[in-house]
Amino acid sequence: MTIRIAGLLLLILGACDALPRDPEHSSERIQQSRTLRIGITDPKLVPEAQRLVAALAQQNSARPIMRQGALEPLIVDLDAGRLDLIIAPMAKRSPWKTLVAPGPALTHIGEGKERVEWRALMKNGENRWIMQVERASRRVSGEQP
Repeated sequence: MTIRIAGLLLLILGACDALPRDPEHSSERIQQSRTLRIGITDPKLVPEAQRLVAALAQQNSARPIMRQGALEPLIVDLDAGRLDLIIAPMAKRSPWKTLVAPGPALTHIGEGKERVEWRALMKNGENRWIMQVERASRRVSGEQP
């Protein structure tokens, strides 16, 4: 009985390195292609967003490729796998937040109802990639992980 339990535990532990998963393999694609495809809505990124791009590029040994556009088409491209990440200012009550996985606020502009937060937006479900971006976002914003 003890041998069976030990064998089962070894099988469970062996599977843990594959978690969290990216069902559409975002992390693997970035590492293999050595490119990080980023959509931006504003060509002038705040310093925290610039540091996030630099940190993610370094962590993945990847070259960032930036593409500017309106948020809605960028979200369509993110969902279709043509972008890995979007960095954009978003209103606190933006309806787009439900379509993506928003990272922690990098910084904010304004207060109250006028508050706009700069965030990294990732494709829902790409959990390994989301975790990496969230950790890096917290580091560059000064928030403790």
